Amino acid sequence: MAENPLLKLGQLQKVVQQINIRQQYQDAKEKMLNEKENLLRQGLVPNTGPQTMQANLQSSLDPAMVPGNVGDINKVLWPYYFSTDYLLVNPAETVKNGFTVTQEAAFIWMAYTKVVSIHTAGPEVNTYINPDDVSGAGLAPGLSFTIRDSQSARDYQNQPINLDSVGNPRWPTTLPRPLLILPNSNVEISFTNSHASNIYVPFLTAFGYRIRIEDAKNLLGTVFT
Repeated sequence: MAENPLLKLGQLQKVVQQINIRQQYQDAKEKMLNEKENLLRQGLVPNTGPQTMQANLQSSLDPAMVPGNVGDINKVLWPYYFSTDYLLVNPAETVKNGFTVTQEAAFIWMAYTKVVSIHTAGPEVNTYINPDDVSGAGLAPGLSFTIRDSQSARDYQNQPINLDSVGNPRWPTTLPRPLLILPNSNVEISFTNSHASNIYVPFLTAFGYRIRIEDAKNLLGTVFT
Protein backbone atom coordinates (compact mmCIF):
# COMPACT_ATOMS: atom_id res chain seq x y z
CA MET A 1 0.00 0.00 0.00
CA ALA A 2 1.47 3.41 -1.06
CA GLU A 3 2.42 5.81 1.73
CA ASN A 4 0.17 8.83 2.13
CA PRO A 5 1.87 11.80 0.35
CA LEU A 6 0.31 14.24 2.83
CA LEU A 7 1.94 12.38 5.69
CA LYS A 8 5.33 12.54 3.96
CA LEU A 9 4.82 16.26 3.30
CA GLY A 10 4.06 16.85 7.00
CA GLN A 11 7.18 14.98 8.05
CA LEU A 12 9.25 16.98 5.60
CA GLN A 13 7.88 20.27 6.95
CA LYS A 14 8.80 19.21 10.51
CA VAL A 15 12.35 18.46 9.42
CA VAL A 16 12.60 21.82 7.61
CA GLN A 17 11.26 23.60 10.70
CA GLN A 18 13.82 21.89 12.92
CA ILE A 19 16.60 22.87 10.52
CA ASN A 20 15.40 26.52 10.49
CA ILE A 21 15.29 26.66 14.30
CA ARG A 22 18.78 25.22 14.48
CA GLN A 23 20.01 27.70 11.88
CA GLN A 24 18.52 30.64 13.81
CA TYR A 25 20.25 29.44 16.97
CA GLN A 26 23.57 29.15 15.14
CA ASP A 27 23.15 32.62 13.58
CA ALA A 28 22.40 34.18 16.99
CA LYS A 29 25.39 32.44 18.53
CA GLU A 30 27.64 33.59 15.69
CA LYS A 31 26.40 37.18 16.10
CA MET A 32 27.11 37.11 19.83
CA LEU A 33 30.62 35.76 19.27
CA ASN A 34 31.30 38.42 16.63
CA GLU A 35 30.18 41.16 19.04
CA LYS A 36 32.44 39.79 21.76
CA GLU A 37 35.32 39.65 19.32
CA ASN A 38 34.76 43.26 18.28
CA LEU A 39 34.68 44.37 21.91
CA LEU A 40 37.89 42.54 22.70
CA ARG A 41 39.59 44.13 19.67
CA GLN A 42 38.62 47.55 21.10
CA GLY A 43 40.03 46.63 24.49
CA LEU A 44 36.56 46.40 26.06
CA VAL A 45 35.03 43.69 28.19
CA PRO A 46 31.81 41.98 27.03
CA ASN A 47 28.98 43.59 29.00
CA THR A 48 27.70 40.92 31.39
CA GLY A 49 27.08 43.06 34.47
CA PRO A 50 27.73 46.37 36.27
CA GLN A 51 31.40 45.56 36.88
CA THR A 52 32.09 45.11 33.15
CA MET A 53 30.09 48.24 32.38
CA GLN A 54 32.30 50.18 34.76
CA ALA A 55 35.44 48.70 33.15
CA ASN A 56 34.20 49.66 29.68
CA LEU A 57 33.46 53.24 30.73
CA GLN A 58 36.85 53.63 32.38
CA SER A 59 38.67 52.31 29.31
CA SER A 60 36.72 54.28 26.69
CA LEU A 61 36.09 57.67 28.38
CA ASP A 62 38.25 60.47 29.66
CA PRO A 63 38.75 60.03 33.44
CA ALA A 64 36.89 63.28 34.12
CA MET A 65 33.84 61.98 32.23
CA VAL A 66 33.54 58.55 33.85
CA PRO A 67 30.41 58.51 36.07
CA GLY A 68 31.24 57.89 39.70
CA ASN A 69 27.96 56.20 40.64
CA VAL A 70 28.50 53.10 38.49
CA GLY A 71 29.79 50.03 40.28
CA ASP A 72 29.45 48.38 43.65
CA ILE A 73 26.75 50.12 45.71
CA ASN A 74 29.17 50.62 48.61
CA LYS A 75 32.11 51.87 46.55
CA VAL A 76 30.91 54.90 44.60
CA LEU A 77 31.51 58.65 44.67
CA TRP A 78 29.89 61.19 42.39
CA PRO A 79 29.56 65.01 42.15
CA TYR A 80 26.41 66.52 43.62
CA TYR A 81 24.88 69.78 44.83
CA PHE A 82 22.14 70.97 47.18
CA SER A 83 20.43 74.36 47.01
CA THR A 84 18.24 76.34 49.40
CA ASP A 85 14.60 77.11 48.62
CA TYR A 86 12.98 80.32 47.43
CA LEU A 87 12.19 82.77 50.22
CA LEU A 88 11.93 86.48 50.97
CA VAL A 89 14.07 88.10 53.65
CA ASN A 90 12.48 91.35 54.79
CA PRO A 91 14.33 94.17 56.60
CA ALA A 92 15.26 93.39 60.22
CA GLU A 93 14.34 89.75 59.69
CA THR A 94 16.14 86.41 60.04
CA VAL A 95 14.76 83.55 57.95
CA LYS A 96 15.80 79.92 58.25
CA ASN A 97 16.34 77.88 55.10
CA GLY A 98 18.60 74.97 54.18
CA PHE A 99 18.61 71.49 52.69
CA THR A 100 18.37 67.82 53.73
CA VAL A 101 20.93 65.21 52.68
CA THR A 102 18.86 62.25 51.53
CA GLN A 103 19.29 58.72 52.83
CA GLU A 104 20.90 57.52 49.60
CA ALA A 105 24.42 58.62 50.55
CA ALA A 106 26.43 61.02 52.69
CA PHE A 107 27.57 64.37 51.32
CA ILE A 108 31.06 65.89 51.37
CA TRP A 109 30.57 69.66 51.15
CA MET A 110 33.46 71.26 49.27
CA ALA A 111 32.35 74.73 48.10
CA TYR A 112 29.33 76.98 47.62
CA THR A 113 27.96 79.80 45.47
CA LYS A 114 25.18 82.35 45.90
CA VAL A 115 22.43 83.99 43.89
CA VAL A 116 20.83 87.12 45.37
CA SER A 117 17.99 89.25 44.01
CA ILE A 118 16.19 92.34 45.29
CA HIS A 119 12.44 91.87 45.53
CA THR A 120 10.01 94.66 44.69
CA ALA A 121 6.22 94.52 44.90
CA GLY A 122 3.47 95.80 42.59
CA PRO A 123 4.19 94.11 40.22
CA GLU A 124 6.24 91.32 41.84
CA VAL A 125 9.78 91.57 40.41
CA ASN A 126 13.08 89.98 41.46
CA THR A 127 16.12 91.86 40.16
CA TYR A 128 19.34 89.85 40.10
CA ILE A 129 22.32 91.41 41.85
CA ASN A 130 25.34 90.83 39.65
CA PRO A 131 28.38 90.41 41.95
CA ASP A 132 30.67 91.31 39.03
CA ASP A 133 29.19 94.82 38.86
CA VAL A 134 31.94 96.90 40.52
CA SER A 135 29.91 100.13 40.34
CA GLY A 136 28.26 99.28 43.66
CA ALA A 137 25.06 97.87 42.16
CA GLY A 138 26.49 94.38 42.59
CA LEU A 139 26.20 94.46 46.38
CA ALA A 140 23.56 93.26 48.82
CA PRO A 141 24.27 95.44 51.88
CA GLY A 142 23.10 94.11 55.23
CA LEU A 143 22.61 90.52 54.07
CA SER A 144 24.49 87.83 56.01
CA PHE A 145 24.10 84.13 56.79
CA THR A 146 25.05 81.39 59.22
CA ILE A 147 25.27 77.61 58.77
CA ARG A 148 24.53 74.95 61.38
CA ASP A 149 23.64 71.28 61.71
CA SER A 150 20.10 71.46 63.06
CA GLN A 151 20.18 67.91 64.44
CA SER A 152 23.37 68.20 66.48
CA ALA A 153 23.02 71.99 66.98
CA ARG A 154 26.61 72.34 65.76
CA ASP A 155 27.47 75.74 64.30
CA TYR A 156 29.90 75.80 61.38
CA GLN A 157 31.02 79.37 62.07
CA ASN A 158 31.35 81.62 65.11
CA GLN A 159 29.77 84.71 63.52
CA PRO A 160 27.57 85.60 60.51
CA ILE A 161 29.23 85.91 57.10
CA ASN A 162 28.55 88.90 54.86
CA LEU A 163 27.12 87.41 51.66
CA ASP A 164 28.79 90.11 49.54
CA SER A 165 32.22 88.68 50.37
CA VAL A 166 31.62 85.08 49.29
CA GLY A 167 29.96 82.83 46.75
CA ASN A 168 30.59 84.54 43.42
CA PRO A 169 29.21 82.04 40.84
CA ARG A 170 32.34 82.47 38.74
CA TRP A 171 34.64 81.68 41.68
CA PRO A 172 32.87 79.40 44.17
CA THR A 173 33.96 79.85 47.76
CA THR A 174 35.92 76.81 48.93
CA LEU A 175 35.48 75.66 52.51
CA PRO A 176 38.65 75.62 54.64
CA ARG A 177 38.18 71.86 54.90
CA PRO A 178 35.53 69.48 53.51
CA LEU A 179 32.49 68.90 55.70
CA LEU A 180 31.11 65.36 55.92
CA ILE A 181 27.32 65.49 56.29
CA LEU A 182 25.68 62.17 57.09
CA PRO A 183 22.52 60.86 55.38
CA ASN A 184 19.21 62.22 56.70
CA SER A 185 21.00 65.27 58.14
CA ASN A 186 19.49 68.75 57.93
CA VAL A 187 21.75 71.69 57.15
CA GLU A 188 20.17 74.90 58.40
CA ILE A 189 21.14 78.16 56.69
CA SER A 190 19.81 81.33 58.31
CA PHE A 191 19.72 84.55 56.27
CA THR A 192 19.67 87.85 58.20
CA ASN A 193 18.72 91.16 56.58
CA SER A 194 19.83 94.25 58.50
CA HIS A 195 19.15 96.68 55.65
CA ALA A 196 16.55 99.37 56.30
CA SER A 197 14.47 98.85 53.14
CA ASN A 198 15.79 96.14 50.78
CA ILE A 199 13.90 92.85 50.52
CA TYR A 200 16.24 90.07 49.40
CA VAL A 201 15.73 86.70 47.71
CA PRO A 202 18.92 84.73 48.46
CA PHE A 203 19.94 81.27 47.28
CA LEU A 204 22.94 79.30 48.48
CA THR A 205 24.11 76.22 46.55
CA ALA A 206 26.45 73.69 48.15
CA PHE A 207 28.75 71.69 45.85
CA GLY A 208 30.53 68.48 46.74
CA TYR A 209 30.40 64.70 46.42
CA ARG A 210 27.96 61.99 47.47
CA ILE A 211 29.54 58.89 48.99
CA ARG A 212 28.20 55.65 50.43
CA ILE A 213 28.57 55.89 54.16
CA GLU A 214 30.26 52.47 54.45
CA ASP A 215 33.33 53.91 52.72
CA ALA A 216 33.07 57.47 54.02
CA LYS A 217 36.19 57.28 56.20
CA ASN A 218 38.33 55.87 53.39
CA LEU A 219 37.08 58.19 50.65
CA LEU A 220 37.11 61.37 52.71
CA GLY A 221 40.91 61.23 52.87
CA THR A 222 41.13 61.24 49.05
CA VAL A 223 39.13 64.47 48.58
CA PHE A 224 41.06 67.74 48.64
CA THR A 225 39.97 71.35 48.32
